[in-house]
Amino acid sequence: MPRSRGYLRARVFALGIFLISPFESGLAAASLSHASVSHPTSSRYYPIVLKGVNLQALVGYTADNIYLYALQGGEFKPIPYQIDRKDSDGWFQFDREGAAQKSHAFDENDECVFMVGDLGQKVESLPNKPGQAAATEIEITDPKTGKRGWVYALVIEQSPPKKSSQRYVGYDRDRDVVESDIYRIGFGKDKPMLITEFYWMDPETRAYSPNLIDTMKIRHIGKLLGASFLRTDADYKSKLVDVKAGPVRVIRRTANKVRILWFLRTPTIYIDYIHYGNYFEADTIIDVPFPVGWFFSNLVTTTTIDGNNAAGLPPNTIYGGARREGMLVDGVMSSDEKQFNESEHAADFVLANKYGAMAVGQAFEKGFPIHSRVSLIDDVNALDPPENIPGQFGNVGFYMTNWEQMDTSLHHLVVRAFITRENSVPASLELLRGAAAFVY
Repeated sequence: MPRSRGYLRARVFALGIFLISPFESGLAAASLSHASVSHPTSSRYYPIVLKGVNLQALVGYTADNIYLYALQGGEFKPIPYQIDRKDSDGWFQFDREGAAQKSHAFDENDECVFMVGDLGQKVESLPNKPGQAAATEIEITDPKTGKRGWVYALVIEQSPPKKSSQRYVGYDRDRDVVESDIYRIGFGKDKPMLITEFYWMDPETRAYSPNLIDTMKIRHIGKLLGASFLRTDADYKSKLVDVKAGPVRVIRRTANKVRILWFLRTPTIYIDYIHYGNYFEADTIIDVPFPVGWFFSNLVTTTTIDGNNAAGLPPNTIYGGARREGMLVDGVMSSDEKQFNESEHAADFVLANKYGAMAVGQAFEKGFPIHSRVSLIDDVNALDPPENIPGQFGNVGFYMTNWEQMDTSLHHLVVRAFITRENSVPASLELLRGAAAFVY
């Protein structure tokens, strides 16, 4: 696989510092450690992703023997978590379905993930767990408010305890569907890189809504060696590579190639969809073997999702840019919507309806050359080349330029979305913009 610089989602303040107040667990003082991490905690919807380098005291222990606990309401109890393997280049490693499950040592590249909502209080003395070999107190501090929360990682090598039975997200392999108690997402059968289904869960009936998506569209427009160039999602060859489904997140990888000319295709572009209960991200991993500007010019890429205008669906409103008022999705391109495309140049947007709100934005690595803005077409009579099928009903996504400046190193382009039942645009945007930065 192509090399990656990897990435950290939390900044370590201190590692391997022994606790001043020993736990009453019967362990030697050297086996007790403390890790202090800065991470936003203003919302329970935020995942906390710690790499092994953040948790040095746990490195080398068998990952299956690491358990996470928190003190909540006076009870020291297990919380939902998972440990996902990564290699030294930052790529997720998957256990092949049907293969024998082999234990592996937790290393500096692996990720331990849990939710802000499961943080607890500080424990003055740990209960004595049978078979416990080590313990690490993980202190999470919000960089803006200074608010703190704690979880405890215990290494238990004998008499394995019960884990939390709670799951925030699930995966149906037969249907290739990810679902939680907030949303359900389904993918294309022939092109599994495309999201083709999105359903809200109705909080009153506990049933999923009708599908809000008509189709997902990808357009590459520009010049190839001076000649006009147009490629769409129909020019992609896509396959589902691997899936890992845990209680906190589902990691789903596709491998994709785009037809350039005749039977000539691009190198493989991997997309890792990572789903949590109230959040998902799509990490597009691009490794270009030659400068794009050698062959392409004026290259523009749009990636959008076109809404479904079937009867019975709730009306949607889109918010973006500096606008205070929303734009109703009704299949008529209003003056506000036209002005939005021409002048707002928004970096993110919110889609709201009676079920809740979805805030969508992008995250780029430092130095990534692509320029991006939100694009919106809401016109049921508008044709969309090359298919020229009439109808774009709130077709919204991102319009990206400056690809010619991309160098030959490996790059990450991340789209991320927070999905909440609270129909509050300011709160949704704050949730998106206040999330931990992604550093690759």
